Amino acid sequence: MITAILFLIITFGGYIGALFRNPYWGLIVYANIYFNAPDPKINWWASYLPDLRWSLITAAIMVISVIIHRNKISKHKYRTLKWMFAFYVLIEVEAYFFAINPKEAEWLTRTFQTYCITAFLLVKSLATFEQLRLFLLVIIALAGSLSIKAYTEGKQIHGRLENIGPGDAFSSNEFGILLASIIPLILPYLLKGKRYERIISIIALVFIMNAFILCNSRGAFVSLIFGIIYAFTLVANKKIRRYIVVAAIAIFPAFIYLADENFVNRISSLWLSDTQSEDALNELSTGRVAIWMYGLEMAKDHPLGVGPEGFRELSRFYMPEESLTVHPGAAYGVRAAHNSYLQVLVEQGILGLVVYMVICFYTLFLLIRSAKQIKKAGISGSFLDLLIVGLNISFAVSLMGGMFGSQVYYEFFWWQVVISLVAYSITKQIIAEKAEKQTLEPKNRG
Repeated sequence: MITAILFLIITFGGYIGALFRNPYWGLIVYANIYFNAPDPKINWWASYLPDLRWSLITAAIMVISVIIHRNKISKHKYRTLKWMFAFYVLIEVEAYFFAINPKEAEWLTRTFQTYCITAFLLVKSLATFEQLRLFLLVIIALAGSLSIKAYTEGKQIHGRLENIGPGDAFSSNEFGILLASIIPLILPYLLKGKRYERIISIIALVFIMNAFILCNSRGAFVSLIFGIIYAFTLVANKKIRRYIVVAAIAIFPAFIYLADENFVNRISSLWLSDTQSEDALNELSTGRVAIWMYGLEMAKDHPLGVGPEGFRELSRFYMPEESLTVHPGAAYGVRAAHNSYLQVLVEQGILGLVVYMVICFYTLFLLIRSAKQIKKAGISGSFLDLLIVGLNISFAVSLMGGMFGSQVYYEFFWWQVVISLVAYSITKQIIAEKAEKQTLEPKNRG
């Protein structure tokens, strides 16, 4: 009951802030709703709340706030957002003309439509570096709060944490990848943050690492390692590399202390001997390799796509019955793609995959370009530099996580796309202001 009251206080307090001060405060409310889903199936305290579409109401409040406070919104260019909107149009076309399950396709289309509205509001609301800095800290704090819930209320099923997380990521693999993509965001606050930022980050990091271990997800673990290696070799400069090494040395003992036997055994299964067969590899990947092969057959037969939810609907025609999952009350078994890129290929066709990959690579391009501009401007090792590296690692984690899970309708991924765009724009602003200040200084001395 107390939790429900606190949720209402934060929500309506944010609404007041959005309507009378700045749309940014509505964004904080939206993030809280995402991480603390007011859904009784996920959070028991939600049964005390009115049965409302909280995310939709919050988005509507933010739209009104953007109109009222249009002088306080950002001037960021849309760039990647245009490709996201193009992907949405393609989803609409696929759902209307090619959907195998029109009802589910319509629901997922409306879901992605919400993502697009939220993306637009993110771009407009995050106008300054201070707002971006606080918003990312809020995300870290909310992930830490959710991880505390995983520790206090979480139940492990077959040795893995399940049924805890946001509304679109409450299975062990999805929640694990979400946590893995948030961990790198802690880097700048931990090393260059203010005192209160460091305190929040340290507390959150401990519980996030513990929840990450409880998820026992090999895909999430591999994705995190990939993200670190990617940034260490391709993005970070010498100073940042030293920071990463120092952070790793400081965090590793705590990670080892928190790791339980289930996690160690499951992760150790990633290292295969030369004598292990391809069948063993498929077994370790929970049948994903076989699923991917069937998915490629679907894509070959349907190059134009089969609409949202099409992969699951087609699976029974391509996969053996023992590979399918039959949910209570369902007439037949289904199987998810377990791969974002394959899901897009099957559901949105070849054109959809091209647009999706453009979004992914263009986001990486903006982050890498931001890192290069920071180095050129001579502000390497700054909080901004660490923040951009953290965003690089975070997005690389999600891209690799897309190889092991279906993230097309996973909201935090699209937040990362938009936040990367905002970070690039703000980086340009900061560097331009620094250059202008340096230009004016000689004149002032004269």
